[in-house]
Amino acid sequence: MGIALVLFCLFGASVAGYALVKYESIGRVGDLEFDQVAEGDAKNILIVAPDTREGHSGRNTDTIMVVRVDPASDRLALTSFPRDLIVTVADTGELGMINSVYAREGDAGPANLIATLRQNFDIPIHHFVEVNFESFKQVVDAVGGIPVWMDSAVHDPHSGFYSEKLGCVTLDGEQALLFVRSRYLDVMIDGEWQDDP
Repeated sequence: MGIALVLFCLFGASVAGYALVKYESIGRVGDLEFDQVAEGDAKNILIVAPDTREGHSGRNTDTIMVVRVDPASDRLALTSFPRDLIVTVADTGELGMINSVYAREGDAGPANLIATLRQNFDIPIHHFVEVNFESFKQVVDAVGGIPVWMDSAVHDPHSGFYSEKLGCVTLDGEQALLFVRSRYLDVMIDGEWQDDP
C-alpha cells in the first residue's frame, strides 16, 4: 500500500509538473489593458490569426474574431470581422483596414486592436489569444485531424494542397493548413483539372 501511494504521488507530481511546463511555455503579451468583468458574467475573447508566413514582411491579421462566452445562458457567440473592414484606427485616428491595425512593433499590435474594437464597436475585451500557423497545425493534430468530404481529387498549386482520396478524408495539421489557405483550388472533373465551381 505504501509503495502504491508513493507511485501515485510521483505520477501526480509528474502530471502537475508537465502541465505547469506546458502552461509556462505559452507566450504572453505584456501590459494589455482588459476590461473588468464580474465573476459569472459574460466574457469576450479576442482571437487573431496573423499572417506569419516566412518571407512575409507585414504582420496583418488574416482572422479577427470575438468569442462571447456567457455562463449564465450557457451560450457561446462568435463575431468575425472582415479583414478589409474600414475602421478608425485607435493609435492614429485615421481610417484604415482593420487587418492592418495589428501590424505594430512588439505588444503594441494587440493593444491597438483591442482599443480599435472598443472605439469603433464598443466591445469590451476580457481575454486575448493569438493563433499562428504552427499552433493551428498543433490543434488539428491534437484532436486527431479534421474530416472533410471530398467529391473528387483536388489540388492547389499555390498553397500546395493535394488530395486524390474521395469521401470523408481526415486531414492532419499540415494538410488542414494547406487546405484552409487554398485560394486557387482545382478539382478533377471527367479526368481534367478545372477551377473549383
